[in-house]
Amino acid sequence: LDEQADDQDARVHLALLLARLGSFDEARAQADMARRRAPKDGFTLFNIGCVLSLTGDEQAALAALEEAQARGYYVRSELWSNTDFDTLRELPRFRELAG
Repeated sequence: LDEQADDQDARVHLALLLARLGSFDEARAQADMARRRAPKDGFTLFNIGCVLSLTGDEQAALAALEEAQARGYYVRSELWSNTDFDTLRELPRFRELAG
């Protein structure tokens, strides 16, 4: 990322790795940077939803997933199989997205 700051794939995967390792502040910082660099990209928004779910920010995670879907990212195919969303599964907003 130092050499290719626009590599969204690397940035969101770094954020996911940091979240999975429990470095929530760093994960959120990378997710925020990814959003600033590509605020309308469905792929980025979906992965931000993953990060926010892992960091315990359920409402922000759902908002990111809803925005990703509104931007054309097909979220349904991944919602039930992606363990990043385990804490969201019982929430009505999640169930609406997962349809």
